[in-house]
Amino acid sequence: MAKKPSKMATIIKNLPRWGGNDPAFNQKVEAVQAIIGKPLDPEHPVPSRAEFEERLDRVKSDLEYLNDFCIRQSGGKAQASLFLQAFIDVKTVKETLSQQESVTNVLEEAYNRVAEAQFTVEGINSLRLASGRGYRLQSEAYASVEDPDKFIEWAMKNDLKRSLSMNWQKMNSMTKELLEQGLPEPDGVKAFLKIKLVKLPDGKGDE
Repeated sequence: MAKKPSKMATIIKNLPRWGGNDPAFNQKVEAVQAIIGKPLDPEHPVPSRAEFEERLDRVKSDLEYLNDFCIRQSGGKAQASLFLQAFIDVKTVKETLSQQESVTNVLEEAYNRVAEAQFTVEGINSLRLASGRGYRLQSEAYASVEDPDKFIEWAMKNDLKRSLSMNWQKMNSMTKELLEQGLPEPDGVKAFLKIKLVKLPDGKGDE
């Protein structure tokens, strides 16, 4: 017998889908999705997984080298010019990694979206690969402040001055609580349905 969905699960399912609040980021994600959906170009075959893993190990090794170099490059000498050069080198590494993180975030979101769509097509909610690593789809309410002025006014009216300085996690949790009680979101806040891939515990079977 199928398990009856919880009240919150039903509420979340009926929320509008979250599309992100950064148009530029979404454009990049959609561009990557378009590339993912294109047939392979025979002149540009997909590299082997072995090569990918070899290059990833090389990156990890290179990062270890860069960290070690930045720590020890002054050679134990106390000299302003050496410390400044080391500081600049650390900043350069940080900027390079930050640029890559921006790209990786786009790729991660693009594959989250296409995987979620394909899971639905195949009628599955979770999947574990031969490697033992598995993920499942998780639906959750995602609160977005659409009108800060209205939210501030709502918080003041409801004697929730602390809400004005709360972080997003607390505001999101408060919105979920209101929805579960059958109440609307705070003024100026809109709740959306967000579906993401969540890692399965190691050694567990598919859900």
